[in-house]
Amino acid sequence: MNETPPEPGRKAALIITVAVHSLLVLALFFGLQWQRNKKDAPVEVELWSAKSAQPAVQMPAPRPEPMPEIRQPPPPKEVKPIPKPDIAVKPEKKEPPKQEPPKPEPVPKRPDFSSALEEELQEIRQSRQESERLAQAEAAANERARESWVGKIKAKISSNIVLPPNVTNNPEAVFLVYILPSGEINAQNPPRLVQSSGIPTLDDSFLRAIWKSSPFPLPDNSAVFRRDLKLILRPYED
Repeated sequence: MNETPPEPGRKAALIITVAVHSLLVLALFFGLQWQRNKKDAPVEVELWSAKSAQPAVQMPAPRPEPMPEIRQPPPPKEVKPIPKPDIAVKPEKKEPPKQEPPKPEPVPKRPDFSSALEEELQEIRQSRQESERLAQAEAAANERARESWVGKIKAKISSNIVLPPNVTNNPEAVFLVYILPSGEINAQNPPRLVQSSGIPTLDDSFLRAIWKSSPFPLPDNSAVFRRDLKLILRPYED
């Protein structure tokens, strides 16, 4: 019986199978030694058979296809650089402009009023003097009007005096008489003897004559009328 020669490559496949199994046994041994101190865990071992290690049937190499035409790619587009963002710069605080103080306006020259003022003062003095003169003249006129009025009253009183006997010289007595606007004596405030003549009978005669002369004549100028009159009486008027 003739033995068939071994197929080419079978021997090589057998050698590879034995080597692989040897490596697996060694790996398993060292793995068990390394995990001895660890918990027991199932170890999976993958066994390879000789049949599974057989190489696949060699297929005839395909014919080389013609190389496609290589086209040169278009040049890349120019990429513009991205501008860097501007760094925000804090604006500088600007100091407000210094305001210069306003220049004083030139003071206009004042006109010389000395002469005009002097003239005005002179007019004021003259006006005052004139007023004083008029006042004095008015006062003098009023005084004359009052004296005239009092003279009329005293004349009426003298016409009513009855002199007592044995009156010598010309003694005087002073009476204060209060009269009403109508010229009548104020009965609520009767005449009073202020200064005696030294002769009581003569003083009584003067008092009776005063009461008899009421109402007294009124002044021509009402401005000189007075409610109180100081009357100086003598037995013999000049």
